[in-house]
Amino acid sequence: MPTVIAADIVSRQLQEGRQVLANPLDRNVVARLESRFTNVTEFLHSGVSIVAGTDAGPAHVTFDLLARELERYVAAGLTAQHALKSATTEAASMLGLESQVGRVRPGLWADLIFTSADPLQDITTLQTPLGVLKRGLLIAH
Repeated sequence: MPTVIAADIVSRQLQEGRQVLANPLDRNVVARLESRFTNVTEFLHSGVSIVAGTDAGPAHVTFDLLARELERYVAAGLTAQHALKSATTEAASMLGLESQVGRVRPGLWADLIFTSADPLQDITTLQTPLGVLKRGLLIAH
């Protein structure tokens, strides 16, 4: 789980002079954070499974950034399909939940979002869903 968006946010905060980490003497932290972006490509070429995540919580990384995380994966070289799988089928499999979530199939939970465009063509459409189903029930539109 490369958590690129968290690295982007913390790196930017550090470059702006904000003290967001516990060790202010760590001079290599920005370079290490920014290397997560290239790690995505290296993971892909090495055949490593990528599971999307954001490291939400610390350093003002909010819990609504998964769509931006997937955008960064695409910018790093993953296809939109691979990025989407990292947040669905790969995540479900890694957590042992593939019999409940991660795919659109009869009998699974039906946790879905609706978008105005095909995310395989435009991954940014995930940032503005038109509706959300949770276990088959419309919870937001």
